[in-house]
Amino acid sequence: RAAIIDNCSRVLGGDTLNMLLTDTSIKIRILGSHDEVEVPTNIFLAATGNHFQVKDDTVRRVVVCTINPQGENPEETAFDFNPKEVMAKNRAEIVTAALTIMKAHIVAGRPAGKTTIPLGSFENWSRLCRDPIIWLLGQEYDPCKTIQAQRRDDPVALERSELLEQIQSTVGIDTPFQAKEISKLGGDEISENSWRDLYDLLVQRTGNPIWQGQAIGGVLTRSCGRPTAGLTLEKSEERDRNGTFYVLRDVKS
Repeated sequence: RAAIIDNCSRVLGGDTLNMLLTDTSIKIRILGSHDEVEVPTNIFLAATGNHFQVKDDTVRRVVVCTINPQGENPEETAFDFNPKEVMAKNRAEIVTAALTIMKAHIVAGRPAGKTTIPLGSFENWSRLCRDPIIWLLGQEYDPCKTIQAQRRDDPVALERSELLEQIQSTVGIDTPFQAKEISKLGGDEISENSWRDLYDLLVQRTGNPIWQGQAIGGVLTRSCGRPTAGLTLEKSEERDRNGTFYVLRDVKS
């Protein structure tokens, strides 16, 4: 069974999609009802689109295949064969060849598995599909390299990186701070320092026109525990009755 998300124009991601890609079954609500049903997820799921992006936790769950039509108007390209007919006619031969490659890698003692780390949550796929490709073609054809490329373009990670770098520039590393401190030092509209820049960035991330403490705390909390660009934000053990302390750590080392 297969499902295709065709002409995907939005950034691909979300909790439900992540569960669908990772878990063996998923509970979903029936449209127009409050009832939930549990359905298996043993399907091949693909998405197509022009340079669409994958975001956040979905990045590590997706392998990307790029087709370059080598032309400005690919819909005008003429072929002397029908891909569907070719695949249908040669399906048995193609499947046999793929299984032969997988078996050969196993018979050889799974050599690629000795130098690769299985992809978390997809260990079986790594051993059965990814490792034979690396063994046959070399490390440069590792399918997981497409994950690394998507990670560099992840809009959520890029936003988080911008925030962490602004905190580093304003507050520094290993220095506990509170949201109210940013509000006090950056809230002056005539201020032109890095505290004002951090203040404005946090307000922008909440989607609100003004500073709202609870929403600001939500932005900071959602950014915690996610190492990005060599930095990670943590909730500090230091606390008082006026709110949570946060601290930025350097994880490059």
